[in-house]
Amino acid sequence: MLRAYKYRIYPTDEQKVLFAKTFGCCRFVYNWALNLKITAYKERKEMLGNVYLTNLMKSELKVEHEWLSEVNSQSLQRSLDRLKLLQKRLSRKQKGSANRNKARIRVARLQEHIANSRKDSLHKITHALTHDSQVRTICMEDLNVKGMQRNHHLAQAVGDASFGMFLTLLEYKCSWYGVNLIKIDRFAPSSKTCGKCGHVYKGLNLSERSWTCPECGTHHDRDFNVACNIKEFGLKALPTERGKVKPVDCPLVDDRPRVLKSNGRKKQEKRGGIGISEAAKSLV
Repeated sequence: MLRAYKYRIYPTDEQKVLFAKTFGCCRFVYNWALNLKITAYKERKEMLGNVYLTNLMKSELKVEHEWLSEVNSQSLQRSLDRLKLLQKRLSRKQKGSANRNKARIRVARLQEHIANSRKDSLHKITHALTHDSQVRTICMEDLNVKGMQRNHHLAQAVGDASFGMFLTLLEYKCSWYGVNLIKIDRFAPSSKTCGKCGHVYKGLNLSERSWTCPECGTHHDRDFNVACNIKEFGLKALPTERGKVKPVDCPLVDDRPRVLKSNGRKKQEKRGGIGISEAAKSLV
């Protein structure tokens, strides 16, 4: 007679963070490898082996995405092994047979689960930005998503991030909740502009994640500097009388319909907290 035991663990906060990172990295590597295998077979009728994908992950993927090194490499390797196992099982089934159809359904269900998880995450992020927070103006860059996906080094990362879906969700939710969405031109030099002195460094390469301004000597983290420049470019595009952004230039969070307010905001109002509308009016 077989007896089964079930255990429940209670991880610490640090362990919870590590688990979340591990699960996310495994999902990212799995999608990356799946996209490479599908692309190679469609374009060149080539079957990529597990050894090739492993070496490519170590030599290129981890270099482009340093955060993959924060988790155990064995977990990432198991993601590739799992993909290889599922596809091997599918390829061994006789075409047209019931077993092949079952294997195909297993792979499709796994891919659907990943897609649904990604969509759920995007909905939560866009809802938090437009509804639960006090943000009234969102500035973002109008990225050429299709052009970025033509680069095989960026295609998997761009596809996994779902930039196009994120923009679609953000646009209609901003319209629902009265939030200004400003998109700056995709050709604006947000990466090459120094956020301190405004100098445009034309020699910046895509591989450089940090750089120093040759004019003022300020050292910039590439991503943080881009975010600051996008904010500045976007706020300058706001229609204002004296060329400066005032607190009352944009729709206020408390001026939205009450049915659209979050539970946290309603509780704060019941406690007698001062809303943004009153604070803004006091500044006029």
